[in-house]
Amino acid sequence: EFCGRPLIAEDVLGDVLKSIGKYYELWEQGDFEKIRGTWNTLSLQEIDENGHLIEGDVRHAAGH
Repeated sequence: EFCGRPLIAEDVLGDVLKSIGKYYELWEQGDFEKIRGTWNTLSLQEIDENGHLIEGDVRHAAGH
């Protein structure tokens, strides 16, 4: 209902696995900055260059 169309579980799972594969490949290449950038854009909590959550950095869902 949220997407405006029915979702097929296999398609959703396939998309999730593709995304995991993409970020695993970046990890293997040592490109943590792309992973961190995506995380910090999409998450309510930011992570530092070492992958640790920044304490007290909880953003508001309505606009960071």
